[in-house]
Amino acid sequence: MSVTDDIYQGTGFPGGIFNNGFAYSWISGRAADAQPAPGGGHIWARIMSTDGDSAVADPVLRETQKQHCLDNQELRLQTRDFNDEIENNPFRTASLFDNRAPGAWMKRIKVPVFFLGQFQDEQTGGHFPEALHTLQGKKDVWITLQNGVHVDALGPSTVTKWLEFMKLFVADEVPRMPPLLVSLSGTLYEELADAGALPIDESELAGMPNVGAAMAAFRNNPRVRLLMDNGAAIPDDPGAIGAAWETNFNDWPIPSLTPTSYFLGPDGELSESETQPGDATYDSDPSARPARTLGANAQGDSWLAQPPYNWQPVAAGKGLGWTSDALSEDTFIAGPSSLDVYLKSSKADTDLQVTLTEVRPDGKETYIQNGWLRASHRAIDPELSTANDPVQSHLEQDAEDLVANQFNLTRIQIFPVTHVFRAGSKIRVNLQAPGGDRTIWDFDTIETGDTQNTIGFGDVTPSKLVLPVIPGQTAEGTPLPGPTALRGQPSRLYVQAANGG
Repeated sequence: MSVTDDIYQGTGFPGGIFNNGFAYSWISGRAADAQPAPGGGHIWARIMSTDGDSAVADPVLRETQKQHCLDNQELRLQTRDFNDEIENNPFRTASLFDNRAPGAWMKRIKVPVFFLGQFQDEQTGGHFPEALHTLQGKKDVWITLQNGVHVDALGPSTVTKWLEFMKLFVADEVPRMPPLLVSLSGTLYEELADAGALPIDESELAGMPNVGAAMAAFRNNPRVRLLMDNGAAIPDDPGAIGAAWETNFNDWPIPSLTPTSYFLGPDGELSESETQPGDATYDSDPSARPARTLGANAQGDSWLAQPPYNWQPVAAGKGLGWTSDALSEDTFIAGPSSLDVYLKSSKADTDLQVTLTEVRPDGKETYIQNGWLRASHRAIDPELSTANDPVQSHLEQDAEDLVANQFNLTRIQIFPVTHVFRAGSKIRVNLQAPGGDRTIWDFDTIETGDTQNTIGFGDVTPSKLVLPVIPGQTAEGTPLPGPTALRGQPSRLYVQAANGG
């Protein structure tokens, strides 16, 4: 539940840019926990090294435990200096990061798997589905993906299936939901996230005669559940935890995924046909917007039904936007996207942030997903990359400055997401300096406001957005959610960028 797949690409250095918000605070906290007790370290270690285990009555045994714990604390002095490791490894140093990549371990899994994650997770981020292909062909795998934040893994649309899995594969019992959990579910979510929620359902397997029958029924569940419009299930309670609807598939990546190109135009248009040649320039200035969308209490506020987001539009001259015409039908995407731009910069290197949004018929704009890239890290791994998923190597030997005075093809990975652009809405993509879209992620960017970036369009510089479209999939007649309903997805009034998009 709510994991990262890669400490470098997914959470620590998205696009090669250090995340000195959540990633730094998390590793700082773990390093503090690892200090030798009793002078420092985790509270449990301080207790054990001072008084021993209070549950043990024998004073001699408690003293033995205490001394054993104190002896172990000497090992804590071997903990690496994380500041040195971050500073000395701006690239993906294999010896440091490969062994700390949970996604790489997944291919070795031989036991049943229940995997659950949120695309807008404010802590670990939305890169995690990049590892799910390693579960293909394995038996007893169930994947649940949804929009939302870190805590939503425990939401009412997921918790019953999770408990069924645990009861069957761990406890070897017929699943039955604890009556107290079912009866107090509304209070539980109000306390957990200050948000309403759908009710928790009793397991459909509770009446099964034995574990074997329940197991057979559980194995009929779809391999991949996509929970859609989490936060919009209760019309008069926007942001309440729970999915409005769901759709199911037999694998991830979804086999029918079709990379679909939308070309960037000189007047801010986003078109399925190639556009006229031209270019547009912006000043890469991270100070043009607030660094985060939430303030001092961002960690807790992220879970609220209605977080007090301060999600500012693209500042005049400080970014570019491209917007499609109103869609004639629903467009369902599921997976990573790619913004392929022909980039010319006033400097040898620059940091880029891409934001994918939906411009609604009511004039509001909904956040969908981000991507980031330090341009010198633009070299991709050709074996892992696809038309809609550029996978950078982030290796030091592959780093390369931008060629001056010419357009450099630069493919920016937009993290995976599942979303339906409703008929009548418009697809929008924005490009600017890092920051301003996330609640608790900050970026150690090289941008200082004096870099000018130019994007070319059409002809020999056919910049484009490539989306992971799932043909034939729609929102199944469900209404467009309210502008502030979707969990983890802020809304703002749509404002054109300086280039017209």
